Amino acid sequence: MKYFIAIIAFAFLVMSCASIKEGETWKMRSEDKTIGLTLLWNLPEAKLREILPANQMPRIQNGKGVLMLFLCSTERYFVGEKQYGQLGVAHLIVPLKDAISLPETIGLKNQMIIKGLMQKGFGVRFGDVKLQLKEERDQLFVDGAIISDKGELFFSGIAENKKGNLVSLANTTLVGKDLQNNLLSGPEYYTPINFKTISVNHSGENWIQKYALTSPPDRIWVNVDFGVDFKYFKKRDSQ
Repeated sequence: MKYFIAIIAFAFLVMSCASIKEGETWKMRSEDKTIGLTLLWNLPEAKLREILPANQMPRIQNGKGVLMLFLCSTERYFVGEKQYGQLGVAHLIVPLKDAISLPETIGLKNQMIIKGLMQKGFGVRFGDVKLQLKEERDQLFVDGAIISDKGELFFSGIAENKKGNLVSLANTTLVGKDLQNNLLSGPEYYTPINFKTISVNHSGENWIQKYALTSPPDRIWVNVDFGVDFKYFKKRDSQ
């Protein structure tokens, strides 16, 4: 009996350690070679509404809003005070009026960030995400991939190795299916490097095919000097 109670107690301890607590942080730092690749499409409002939950309204200008496919890579990241190893994660992003919706995220099942997003009700699928930058004199090469059981996406491009101005956002709020619950919010900063073109190859079931996205995207850039420090919240501040 004592042995059985000890097993139950240990299982509860393991489960509680694996849970993301309210106010706990998700942190990625620029010194850990955190980078991001953003592909942006301007899409009609009706098409964006097909992607979003019914209670979310995309940010619209001149009848169009924005859909972003975002890949991120870092050598290490933190959840709370605990450090984890290399991370690759991809988000489908739609800007809303005062938040950023994440209709879908792809990452490895064993990543703590993926477990946290699942616990908080964000849309998650499992797959491997890779992103690499290589500098050669005045040029910058980017290679990325999203690989899942049913489909693949590959990205490659070359740009002038010229950084733009630092973007510093004091409060980026990420929302899942519900606008009022399960939030990630906090500061982020990055320096963009703009790409004129990028090669996108895909097969099977993937975001390009699923949403009939054109190639090339309307805008492409890479985030360098990149960092985020988000906190998990159970619900949105009434203010």
